[in-house]
Amino acid sequence: MTFRLSSFTLGMIACLLPACTSPEPPIGSPGGAFVEGTQLVAHALYAEGAPALLISAHDSKTDEDCAFRQVGSEIECVSPNHASGPVATRSPASEATTVTFLEMATPDGARFPELRDIFGGTLFDRHWQKPCSLEYVVETGEGQCVPPYAADYGFFADTACATRIGASQPGEPPVVMKANDGSFFEVGPEFTGPVFQGGPGSCSVIDPPITDFRYFSRGAPMASSEITSVRLVYQGAGRLKLLTLENEGKTVAMGSVIAGRDQYRDTLLDETCTPVRSPEGIRCFTGDIRQPSGAFADPACTQPAVEPQAGDSVAFEEPGAAPSDGIARVSEIWRTDPHAKPLTKSFVLTDGVCGEAPLGKVSLFAVTSKDDWSRYAPLQERIGSRVVSQ
Repeated sequence: MTFRLSSFTLGMIACLLPACTSPEPPIGSPGGAFVEGTQLVAHALYAEGAPALLISAHDSKTDEDCAFRQVGSEIECVSPNHASGPVATRSPASEATTVTFLEMATPDGARFPELRDIFGGTLFDRHWQKPCSLEYVVETGEGQCVPPYAADYGFFADTACATRIGASQPGEPPVVMKANDGSFFEVGPEFTGPVFQGGPGSCSVIDPPITDFRYFSRGAPMASSEITSVRLVYQGAGRLKLLTLENEGKTVAMGSVIAGRDQYRDTLLDETCTPVRSPEGIRCFTGDIRQPSGAFADPACTQPAVEPQAGDSVAFEEPGAAPSDGIARVSEIWRTDPHAKPLTKSFVLTDGVCGEAPLGKVSLFAVTSKDDWSRYAPLQERIGSRVVSQ
């Protein structure tokens, strides 16, 4: 199975210099340094023996996390309660790899990955001199960083549906064309005529036309080496290993994976895990993280009911707005039995009274007992050299 990952605002980036993995305060980042004395410092998570995971840039003057954004003609790191912040410039990081990331550098020496892409700042391919999107095979971690491309969505340029054309979103023109089988072609001239869809004997014009795409003719086949190969690996010498991206045998900074989950692998429990804020500090939780269903398995409404999940434990997020730092806040975790049968009855609380409720079409399962936070690996949270939680 191949996933394509592009621009998501999930903001968890890895810091991969030795200074980030030592017990000393965080002072390193790929291609630069979060040196003490800069206005912007790192708000990050640390696990013994693993690269640090950057949550956000933090403005030490306002004592708030900040996000890089365009303010007039300049890029600034703006805190939620302020209209402006430290000025930064945006450019590819000075890593000696074909695939790198775009970083923000401030005049006083702080350098941060651009916190926009799901894999740690927008990834950038020096071969094409363009941002690229990560695509990889889940089972092996092998993948590619693909520059802007026109995709084969089954569109044709002729009434016989024989001449394929690619489609891309308006904006920066594509530099390659990708076929359904994963092969790549050169991009031909832009196609502006009527577009057809179907196959031999059932080819018809698309009417009204789809205006959300630009269409391009398919050029000559391209060698696979033209698309830069990358590899996903978990890195670290301790209990927790952090998911990282390799290109040409070197590590490229990156962080969170699909939906911001599974940034780490817990080698003791032999499962991937996600940082959560618990009553016992930040822990790397291996189970499912969910909103409470509101349903219970018992007539006293004390035993929560959950929809099916892959793991053997579940944590319920606290109600309210999504956390700005991307780390879920949970209070209780429950063990589940993956072999249990679905409930035949469910109950809900209404005005403090527990009563039976219809199950509907969703299968629900009872949790079995409360889980123990102590079995999940702890993480330390720091802002600059200051320990916030552990």
